[in-house]
Amino acid sequence: MLPEVFTNLSLDNSPLDLIETPKFDSEQQRAVSLKSGKNLITGNSGTGKTLVLAENVIQQINSGISASQIIIFCFSRDQVRTMRKYLSRRLFEKSIPQVSTFHSFTHAVMQSAMNQGMLSENYSLSPLRLLSGPEQEVMINELIKGTLEDDSIDWPSYLKPSLQTRGFVRQVRNLLARMRSLGMDPDQLIEVGQKFENQNWIALGHFAEMYLDNLDASESIDYGELVHRVNLLLHQVKDLKELNINYTHFYVDEYQDIDASQVRLLKKLVSPNRFLLCVGDKSESIYQFRGADYEAIDRFDKDFGLNEVINLKYNYRCKINIEPELLTFDSFTAQSNYIANEISKFKFENNSNKWSDTLIIIRNSNSLKNIQRALSTLGIPVEIDAEDLPLMKEPAARVLIDCLTFAGELASGNKNPLNPTMVKDLLKGPLIQASTFELREAARLIRKKIKELEKPQISSDQAIYLAVLNHENLYDLPIEITKGIRTLAALLHTAKDLIIEKKRVEVVLWSIWNYEISQKNKELFQTPEVENKWSDNLRNDALLFGMEGRIADQDLDVILSLFDLASREDERTLGTRGVLNFINDLGKQNFQAETIEQKSLIDEKVKIVTAHKVKGLEAKFVIIPDLQTDIWPSVKLRNSLLEVERLDYENVVRSPNKREILEEEKRLFEVAKSRASQKILISAVKNDYENHAEPSSFMFSFFNEKPKHISGYLNKNLSLNSIVTNLRLLAENENGPTEFKKALALRLNKLNQTKDVFNRPVSNYSNPHNWWATFSSNDNFYEVIKEKSFIKLSASSLATLRDCSLKWFLERKAGAILLRQNSASIGSIIHAIAQGLTNDEIKPNIESLKHELDKVWFQLNFESDWLNKREYENTLEILQNLLNWHLKRTDKKVLGAEIYFSFEINFEEIDAIAQVSGFIDRLEADSEDTSNIHIIDFKTSKNNLTKNEAGFDPQLGVYRLAVQQKALKLQLDSNANDKSADLVYLRLQNKSGVTERESFDIEKSKIKEVIKDALEVIKSQNYKATPNPMCRTCGFKRMCPAQPEGRGVME
Repeated sequence: MLPEVFTNLSLDNSPLDLIETPKFDSEQQRAVSLKSGKNLITGNSGTGKTLVLAENVIQQINSGISASQIIIFCFSRDQVRTMRKYLSRRLFEKSIPQVSTFHSFTHAVMQSAMNQGMLSENYSLSPLRLLSGPEQEVMINELIKGTLEDDSIDWPSYLKPSLQTRGFVRQVRNLLARMRSLGMDPDQLIEVGQKFENQNWIALGHFAEMYLDNLDASESIDYGELVHRVNLLLHQVKDLKELNINYTHFYVDEYQDIDASQVRLLKKLVSPNRFLLCVGDKSESIYQFRGADYEAIDRFDKDFGLNEVINLKYNYRCKINIEPELLTFDSFTAQSNYIANEISKFKFENNSNKWSDTLIIIRNSNSLKNIQRALSTLGIPVEIDAEDLPLMKEPAARVLIDCLTFAGELASGNKNPLNPTMVKDLLKGPLIQASTFELREAARLIRKKIKELEKPQISSDQAIYLAVLNHENLYDLPIEITKGIRTLAALLHTAKDLIIEKKRVEVVLWSIWNYEISQKNKELFQTPEVENKWSDNLRNDALLFGMEGRIADQDLDVILSLFDLASREDERTLGTRGVLNFINDLGKQNFQAETIEQKSLIDEKVKIVTAHKVKGLEAKFVIIPDLQTDIWPSVKLRNSLLEVERLDYENVVRSPNKREILEEEKRLFEVAKSRASQKILISAVKNDYENHAEPSSFMFSFFNEKPKHISGYLNKNLSLNSIVTNLRLLAENENGPTEFKKALALRLNKLNQTKDVFNRPVSNYSNPHNWWATFSSNDNFYEVIKEKSFIKLSASSLATLRDCSLKWFLERKAGAILLRQNSASIGSIIHAIAQGLTNDEIKPNIESLKHELDKVWFQLNFESDWLNKREYENTLEILQNLLNWHLKRTDKKVLGAEIYFSFEINFEEIDAIAQVSGFIDRLEADSEDTSNIHIIDFKTSKNNLTKNEAGFDPQLGVYRLAVQQKALKLQLDSNANDKSADLVYLRLQNKSGVTERESFDIEKSKIKEVIKDALEVIKSQNYKATPNPMCRTCGFKRMCPAQPEGRGVME
């Protein structure tokens, strides 16, 4: 339920504030007053070209021209929205004219032609489906794949290795667009290819025929084809009114971005006797790689017959020469943190500044994540163009996409739809929010069932995976422990059933998002009611203030985009397309597909845009980060494989060289700089360790001043968490003035009591109960075991429980498993080879042992080659020691390796039964008397126990008990006895061979007392940190109260 502040909202119907008529200089006034002819207005950034265009429109309407006779062409939807907004605030209570992109205009013309039956194609659908850029690339990729399967295209042999790469698909898309931009048909492309002996163009001419046939068959159309076909339509009609084109006044903003096909379209629209006003700046031509006609402005007179050309000279955006702040940093993270802090300072140091007064311009989307993360940390609202956010890389979308993948693979009959790690990630993620304890206990119970069925043992992740796959693996398991697994499994199997029923992708996606579980799967998986839904959490968090609200808001935007795309896919395939095809297409898209109707932008956010999308934008504060070598300028040759830029009508032109590309990059940088009206910050990373980052040459060639280098990280920032930290540091300073510290404590208390609209604290960090090591100990955090119970112990963990019960608790109960080190992995490899050697599965020679080692060694990761080589040689030495030791055991008969055992000991005095289990590395008997059993436990550590310490080793003591109680999964003589139990240190050598240590017998080692003490600790839940020699290498030192590193900050 929403709080009262959100339920008492009402719509504000008052009109937007009107904008007064601007004041113009003489040249601008000339442009505003133009009323006839074909006119061109030029000028650098900030000279008011777009403003003059808009004011000319307003003057035409005020002089009696109907708004329905005017159309304004822009080159992006953002520019269209901005133009409409300006005109609506200037033309109070008057209709505003049509503002459109060339593509939306031609789409409407095509629709009109279809409605009047003017198209030769017999389409069944209306309107034609307009493919977005990513969707077009997916279609091209699928068609190329088909040509490889049926050899329908004679591709040049040197092209075949690259045919299905993303780069090649992108170049094919550009070539198709170039072909249509020039007004060429596929057969003309083939002719040009034959004329100039270009095998690529010949093959692509044939491919273009196939592509266009496929477009027609699927009743789809792409952007380039759309303009081309409207050009053909305009040739066919005698009067534009036949296509409902009644415009007499035409305007084009950013004319330097027009392509050849759009020029031809415009020529047909404005000829003859129609008014045309175009504004542009050749120095801002930055879209040549997309096919923009760089010479269009120079050729304007030839194309249209020039009546008037006006060059605007005065820069009104930046009335003073802004000296940019040039900075370099040690790392990209340090750079992002500094930028976030500077944005906060700019916003809060002047009440008139808004978040939207800051614009961050990046060269490409690779810079997005670092900067977005830093801004979100400080609670700064961020707006990013949807096209710059690949859905497959967004964590929120990834959750739903992985669920769809799992369900889709299940529906197609795949019995292993995802790897176990991904399933575990889904369980721990926001959709299910299963705790580590829940997953660990569930895995333990499932593995226990598998062991009882005498099936091969599996890992914990695999156990959970099997439970999600099959409800039978969850029988008899407590629901409170497995509720997360049951919920995920039921959701995925419900989605699978919907896919089998051929439901729409959007419906399947909604069933997961809204936790809609079928009755059948509720009963199969015994699913409890979901109390804490991700969808509800996101909705509530998105209404919060600060970082939490910003992140939730961004996640909701991503999920809405995914639903929007799923909806569009359904419309294109009428619900018959499989989920896996949808996901496959998503994976092939390099960027998020733009929606045909994008939501209106929220003004009060910092906008992050790539440099090519900065046209029409301006801000008080402009930031240009990541000005790095090889990022900006990017002078790599584009479309070089297919020579797209060389294609011309019945001709071949020279491809742009690196110098020309560099000039375009300079123009792009100038456009980015020109967006600022007050302040510019330009930054880069300079270091010798993070990929050897170097600032761009632009940092030095464009500016006289050298950049200032800022080392390290910011010690302070303007986030709420940072403020709380600084208040605490000062308040806890023992040497600080008492009254001052009291005042700071009052500030902290006031901050802690401040609530948001949900009556929740605005800052959890100001609450002393959440500070590290300031809480009191809680002896009952885990329920104390009082009733008689079975307590499971493993032989390998008993020593840890005896020496330091806290470490045992952290490893075995709290799930604080540290990352597996290479030393542990090497130990496992040696034990596996020792098992094979013992069981005669590996021949007893060093070549065979080395062969087994080489099979797995490549899976280990080392920080350097020399370390890899050293460890490999050391491991070979250990294996040689193992082999030598093995060959000397001629007086022993090998009984087996890795032998499982399990037994129980009842301790009536403490009302507990120990269930002890484990595996013995190697078991031998005397050759002459097989009743004498010898127990071997291999060790690969560099340190060995003393003889007395080894005598009391609990692991060997447990092994002796297992032999004594005949608890092994191996048939022994009826009078078998534990003759010896030895630790064999394979890494340590002495004069007689490897170092061996023997344990005392059962009575002397007092192993039963050790087990009893362990049971008492577990029953009482009294886990203590006990200093011992192993503390030096313990991985939990930083959280151990017995160590300086782990003590509380208040101690």
